[in-house]
Order: sequence, then C-alpha cells, then structure tokens
Amino acid sequence: MVQGMLSSTVVGLLAATAAPWVFGSEPDPAAFREGAALWQAGKGIERTIAEDRAVLARWFDGRIRRAADVCVWVSPKMVSRRLGYLWASRRWPMEEVLRRWRRAREELDGNLAFAVRLCALPKKGWDGEDAAPGDPRRVEAVRWLLTSGPGTPERRPNPVAPPWEPAQVPRYRAARSAEWPFQTTPEPIRPSWKASFRAPGEALQIDPLAVAPAWLEVEPPAKPSLLGGSHVALFWIQVPVDGLRLHPEGFELRLIVEDRERVGAWRFSAVGAR
Repeated sequence: MVQGMLSSTVVGLLAATAAPWVFGSEPDPAAFREGAALWQAGKGIERTIAEDRAVLARWFDGRIRRAADVCVWVSPKMVSRRLGYLWASRRWPMEEVLRRWRRAREELDGNLAFAVRLCALPKKGWDGEDAAPGDPRRVEAVRWLLTSGPGTPERRPNPVAPPWEPAQVPRYRAARSAEWPFQTTPEPIRPSWKASFRAPGEALQIDPLAVAPAWLEVEPPAKPSLLGGSHVALFWIQVPVDGLRLHPEGFELRLIVEDRERVGAWRFSAVGAR
C-alpha cells in the first residue's frame, strides 16, 4: 500500500514538473476527467478545446463579431480532454483510449502542433448587406513563426466596459528584452484543405481540427459550394521543440496574412512567477 502511494506521488510530481508540451505515458488525469465531465454535463465536444483555442481575428456579420480566424494548440491536455469526452460519450474501453494516446505520443511528443482555420469572408456594410466578396488569395499566401519571452503584465478587464466588449483577460504576450529575443524564422505554409461556401456561416462552422490526425475523431468538413463567396482554409503546423528557446511563461504562434499578423498566445504561468 505504501509503495503504491509513493509511486502515485512520484508520478504526480513528474506530471507537475513536465513541460506543457510533453506527452506522458498516459493521458493527463485531471484533463481526462474534465473531458468526461463535459459530456456528462451535456456540453458539446467543441468545449474540449476551449483552453487551447486562440481567436486570431473576428468577422462582423452585421450584428455581432464572430470568431473567424482560429488556432488550436493540440496540446497533451487538449488531447486528454478530448479522449475523456469520447471515452464517456462512446463508452470506449480504456484499451481504446490508451491506444489512441500512444498514437498521439508517437506523432506529437517533442513537437508543438497547431490546427489553424483562416477565412476570407464577404465584408458587411453598416446595413448588414454584403459590400464586397471574400478574396480567396487571402488564405493562401501565409507565413508563420514562433515567438517566446517573458510575458507582459496581465491587464484586467474593465468592470464598466460596454457589453459588446470582450470581458476575458488578454492572454500571454511576449515582451521584447535583451535576454529573450527568441523567434523562429518565418516559414511559408500552404493549406492542407480549402473550400468555398455560399454562406459565411457555413465557413465558420468548419472545425479547424478537421486536418488533425484521425485518432482525434473529428468530423470531416462539409461539402463546399461551387460558386461560394465565403472561403476557408485549414492548416496543420507541427514544429519540433528541440532547438526552440521557449520561456517558462509562454509562447506565441504568429501568422502573417497579407502583411498583417494574426497572433495566438498561450500562457503557462503568471508573469514573474518563474
């Protein structure tokens, strides 16, 4: 009994000190339970990516601003949450969960992997009518790079902000410094999948994880339209961690689209905590 308790303690300590991108021998227990609890609470499987999803740009539909360009970090915790959800919803045996986890570990351990959705949608006028069609070239010429450094101080949400202003705390952003000027060289990337749709809403329903490995159990994208004016492209970015100088506070994925930066940021710890 004591030996078993000691082993559990050692495993817990190792899990707590492992880097956030390391795939261990088994799914993260807390994240796995969280995924199962989401299904038990009647939530959709898209909730399993919430903590690892970054909105890069929004599109105004004439009424509200909707998430258009989106990036999902396929992290060990995100995979654990999704497997927990699928285990609960599909009554999988634990052998199936572990088989898929081993596939994830083989393919992603030692890497940072991202699923990205970029959209080129019709612009809306003040009256809500389409003012100009989306340009499909916008989602084709894309470059990406990683940046990391000490985070800028977190800003708290404005308690008297207008109701249409996001209330969430902004995520980590790397601050430039003499010690941490780390960034990778911008690399061009081509879409893994692209299509056009008649309605912008159809494009916005495309799951960025549709280009992820099959063991994540993602529904295939909807059938595109031949004459659609709403364009969407999906990208899969995978980069080895070895050789990256990642700061303990977090990192950013930057996408350069038409000379504009789209930034997805992930914070590991509070500024100055390490």
